[in-house]
Amino acid sequence: MTKPEKHLQDLFHETLRDIYYAEKKILTSLPKMAKAAQSPDLRAAFEKHERETEGQVERLEQIFALIEEPAKGKTCDAINGIIDESKEIMTEFKGSPALDAGLLASAQAVEHYEIARYGTLKTWADELGLAQAVKLLDETLQEEKKTDAALSELAKVAVNQEAIEVTAGCALRADPITTIDSPSAMSRNDWQRSAKWEPSMSHSLVSDWPSHGV
Repeated sequence: MTKPEKHLQDLFHETLRDIYYAEKKILTSLPKMAKAAQSPDLRAAFEKHERETEGQVERLEQIFALIEEPAKGKTCDAINGIIDESKEIMTEFKGSPALDAGLLASAQAVEHYEIARYGTLKTWADELGLAQAVKLLDETLQEEKKTDAALSELAKVAVNQEAIEVTAGCALRADPITTIDSPSAMSRNDWQRSAKWEPSMSHSLVSDWPSHGV
């Protein structure tokens, strides 16, 4: 039996179901990410986006009504994978200074997926002559772009920098630098080099070298 031919309207509907599922999934994940966040600014960003996502779900339901289809999602493996990754980060980096950086990376992966989906749906809605859907989709698209920009700024200015500084501090404590103030820890050749040794200084350097360090 021959399958019925598919058209752009069918593709639009299927992709709408995809992003509807994704937004519902994101709504269940954002409160957990906000709770796990260590930075107050990051926590506030997640809470704000949760409120925005609720509005985005409502817009999608309006679009389903416009095309006279039930508001029903379709499993989105892409968003499931991204959210599973964020769960791993929350578990594996709990209490780590790098936790917020990992949460930000996951959140931006979500944003980039949403931006791609909403941009495509907006283009298709325009092709299909769905003017009201174009307006609704563009409203959400602009929100997603602003959220992504805010997360980028937060990562650059605060969270990632904090993780780098703490990591660098740990590295310094784990690998202390030997200075010229502790000649017993140095070889004779190193002692001479550190004192900018010259042939004429041989006698004084040898006499100054601590006997217990040889």
